[in-house]
Amino acid sequence: MPSRKPPKLINRPTQQRSRDTHDAIVLAFRDALATTPYERITVADIASEASTSVGGFYARFASKEALLLPLIEDMVAEFQAKLVAALDDADRKNGTLSDVVGIYVRTMLVEFRKHGRVIQQVFRNATGDVAAVIGERVHAFNQAAHEEFRTRVWSRRKEIHHRSPRAAIEIAPEDRMRADCYRLLGRLLAAPPASELLDAVGRMLGGQGEFGNAIDALASAARRIAAEGAGAEAASREYHDLFIGLARGELVPFASYYRTGFLYDKPLAKLRTDMERFGIAAADAASDPEDHIASLCEMMAGLIGGDFGAPATLAVQKQFFNTHLAPWAPRFFADLEKAEAARFYRPVGRVGRLLCSIEAEALALET
Repeated sequence: MPSRKPPKLINRPTQQRSRDTHDAIVLAFRDALATTPYERITVADIASEASTSVGGFYARFASKEALLLPLIEDMVAEFQAKLVAALDDADRKNGTLSDVVGIYVRTMLVEFRKHGRVIQQVFRNATGDVAAVIGERVHAFNQAAHEEFRTRVWSRRKEIHHRSPRAAIEIAPEDRMRADCYRLLGRLLAAPPASELLDAVGRMLGGQGEFGNAIDALASAARRIAAEGAGAEAASREYHDLFIGLARGELVPFASYYRTGFLYDKPLAKLRTDMERFGIAAADAASDPEDHIASLCEMMAGLIGGDFGAPATLAVQKQFFNTHLAPWAPRFFADLEKAEAARFYRPVGRVGRLLCSIEAEALALET
């Protein structure tokens, strides 16, 4: 399907001086969106920051909304250039498959977290043809970025331990990372972590940004508990105090309880309906209700990673997240962060809370 032609909202300059003013206006608008709600930004504010007049603004743009499209086009070109440069650098250094995956995920995550507020404001305020073209530009960028990744990974396919290397790389690396994060939370919250899991967590590297710092803090907590000599035994006691207790633990990690104050309530019934719809079966040996936080994290990981068939679309992922996690999981993870019995599990709560925040922001862009 051919791309839609850009709406006639922009008078594109041909002379260098005029192009410089055009670019300054777009950059001023971008800087304003990073700190100020769209509706509070005026044309006069933008023109002043760009060192031009209001007349100079209207000589180039029909309205404030007309800035949204060139803004996204500039950001997409910038993201693409940074990603390709980082991947090219990995090629020059003969980077491994792990290097390429790490570079791709870090670049995409860092850029999204850095510019997430601007991107959200663009999507929320674009309308009509402008919104449609912006959606096409972003979709084209996602496809191009994923193709860059697939090409680099395919050249390292001998490092892929999978019966079908081609199938293994079809899931975008950022989605694989999302699934891995949910799966990690599911394992840590389903039962006391064994020594092997604690060792694996202790070797994790978080990278840049708030979420990366949270992963580093979790890894540090795993190493600390191992260094103290208690290891899995101490983690088991902490898990018992937090989630089991004599009569009940400090926290009750079930959606129904958090949302209604009762177990086996309407949120569980709704979840069971969706589980049947998506072909998700409860484990035969499971004794807890399916709306346990660990089970929900594992289901989200499975939907993203294709554990229940083909990977779920973003629309399905958004519906599941908004229905079964968003209404209560951020509160649960925040409670876990400050729980009296939590030591190792405090950074688990932080990772979960930040993951929910990132997911809510990213899935909100899915229309």
